[in-house]
Amino acid sequence: MSWIDYVVRAFHRRGIPSWVVFVVGFAALSFVINLGKWQDGTSEFPAMHPAALNGFYFPFAIAAYGLLTRAAGRALSRIEPGLKDVDVPRARQRLTTMPMWQSIVALLLGAAMAGALMLFVPAYTENVASPLLPVLIVGVVGFAISYGTTAVVGWQCLRIIATVVHLHRHVPVVDLFRPGSAHAFAPVTAGAGIYLMSSMLWTGISNPASLAAPVTIALIVLAVVTAVAAFVLPLMAMRERLLDAKRALADENEAHAEAATEDLYAAVEADAYETVGGIQSALDALAARREQIRRASTLPWEGRVASAFATTLLAPIAIWLITASAGRLLGF
Repeated sequence: MSWIDYVVRAFHRRGIPSWVVFVVGFAALSFVINLGKWQDGTSEFPAMHPAALNGFYFPFAIAAYGLLTRAAGRALSRIEPGLKDVDVPRARQRLTTMPMWQSIVALLLGAAMAGALMLFVPAYTENVASPLLPVLIVGVVGFAISYGTTAVVGWQCLRIIATVVHLHRHVPVVDLFRPGSAHAFAPVTAGAGIYLMSSMLWTGISNPASLAAPVTIALIVLAVVTAVAAFVLPLMAMRERLLDAKRALADENEAHAEAATEDLYAAVEADAYETVGGIQSALDALAARREQIRRASTLPWEGRVASAFATTLLAPIAIWLITASAGRLLGF
């Protein structure tokens, strides 16, 4: 297990919900950052310095990791009965934990990215700058650890997505009218996509000056594209299974309808009109079944999951467009 697994499981063992970890962590880190800004004089008490919003990243990453890995474990349990030729314990390990070496490499890469942003992008430099050396050191280290932890959880999201793709390829048959197992991983991939997108969008919200830097825009666009791909692409194999199930049911229903039609013609030719009513009832039932099959969804997610993902994707963009338009109209 990785260091982040130990942290998350320590909270879970004590029964501390992920939302509490996020809210309390965000409040505590924001206060500590603000305290430094009050001490160095870059912000006057009780005003909040924009850098305090950097307290979002670390607790958000810890909370998201716990939620995603636990949800992925539950989804595997739901889909497990339909799996074929899969090493389930290994899949569960990939979905719910991360090797220590991978977590360290991801942490260092994320920290290196944070360092590059602070060195070469003025908006990030100003965000952590301080005339007091201790406050500057804490700000730089904290920002690097926050970005590093964000990268660790982002890497786990990609591991989960790759595992979901593998698992869905090993589900030979699904029930079109009982799609619970087929939809099992949709909330997980949606959650992974939301995490990948939210972390970068928060950069634009918390540090608007960074939006003037092309690298920030590029990272946000990359995050949105990756988020959509993370939600949709891993579920495509399951969509194929649902389409296959729909085609099979439709073919079976049409075969019965053809047989019933032949029986109807045979009854008419034999003047056995007393059986026509029963045959017609069967045809009516088969027609209703045909319509039921036609209306059955082959999307590998529930409507509420897709709606939640779309809302999370579009809401920040809409807010940004509205505020930008209002700023231009009002002259600020």
